[in-house]
Amino acid sequence: MMIMVGDWQIRLNDHPYALTKDITHLVVWSAVRFPVEIEKERRMKVYQEFVETHFGGIQEEKILWFLNWGSIQSVPGLEHFHVLLRDVDEEFVKRIVAP
Repeated sequence: MMIMVGDWQIRLNDHPYALTKDITHLVVWSAVRFPVEIEKERRMKVYQEFVETHFGGIQEEKILWFLNWGSIQSVPGLEHFHVLLRDVDEEFVKRIVAP
């Protein structure tokens, strides 16, 4: 099942960072870019709300999300942020990740 909110999609990271086996590295992609004038705090609030909505069943200490800003983004042309999940059920991941 593919989870979409507007134009958002959750995917496994094709090039995950070198992490321990208990960490699942996801990327949340958006087809819609935030306008440049939207301040960082507002942008971060949108991401936090997305995480709370779609990963709310996971204990806080098992989830971390972050955004690579500007020139360090791997795909600067597409709005996206990273979500790291620790010790989560594989079935949960299968349900939320796009095929």
